[in-house]
Amino acid sequence: MKYDPHKSGAGRTDVVQMITYCVGVLQGTNPQPNQYKITPRVAIILLSHYLGDIHQPLHVGAAYFDAHGKIVDPDKTSSALPDHGGNDIQMHLAGSTANTLSLHVFWDDNAVDAAVRLIKKAIPGGASPGSELTGQEIESQLVKVSPPGAPLDNGIKPVDLSTKWANEILPIAEAAHNRLTITPLASPHHSSAFTFHWEAKETPGNSPYIEWAGDIVSKSIHRAGWRLAGLLEALN
Repeated sequence: MKYDPHKSGAGRTDVVQMITYCVGVLQGTNPQPNQYKITPRVAIILLSHYLGDIHQPLHVGAAYFDAHGKIVDPDKTSSALPDHGGNDIQMHLAGSTANTLSLHVFWDDNAVDAAVRLIKKAIPGGASPGSELTGQEIESQLVKVSPPGAPLDNGIKPVDLSTKWANEILPIAEAAHNRLTITPLASPHHSSAFTFHWEAKETPGNSPYIEWAGDIVSKSIHRAGWRLAGLLEALN
C-alpha cells in the first residue's frame, strides 16, 4: 500500500511523477525547454488538474484480477488483468437499473454529486437550490474552514509531496474495491463507451456505497484545494 515507481501501474508519466516534474519546473530544477514542453505557466495549470486527480482514489489505485475474478498481485502473477482504474468494471448501484456505468465514472461523477450534497447539507441556515456549489458556499465551507489535520503536509519537501499524497489515497482505492462484490462477466460486455470484463455490486452489511464515497470525496476536495494553495505558496 505504498507508492513504488518500479511496481506495476507506475511509470515516469504517472500522476505522482508528473506532479514532482511540475514542481521541478517551478523551482527551476527542470530545464526550459524540456521534453514535455512544460513551461512555468503550464506547470501551474497542470498542478491544478493533477492535485484533483491524485485525490481521486481510482486515479491512483487499480485492481488486477486473475481469470476467476480474484484480486492478485501483478508483480507476482504474470497473467494478471488490470481494471484500468475501474474503467473495466461495470458498476451496479443499489436501486439503479443503469448498466453502462463504470466504477471509475462513478467516482468521477456520482461520488462528486454525493459530496456536493453532503457539503450543502452542512451549510448553516440552508444551502442554495440546485446541484452545484455557489462561489459563496465554496468560500464558506472549503476556503475559510481548514480541513482536518491542517497544516496537512508540515515539514514535507515539495518534491516529496505527491508520494505522500498517493500513499494516503492508496488505502482508499483498496477500500473502493473491497466494499464491493466484484465478479467476472461470462463474456465482455460492450457499451457505447466501455468494454466491461467484471461487474461490481454493493456488498450487504456496509453503509450505502454512494454515501461512503461522497464522504470520502467531500473531504478529499477540501484537502486538495488547500494543498494546491499551500504548494503554490511554497513555490512562489
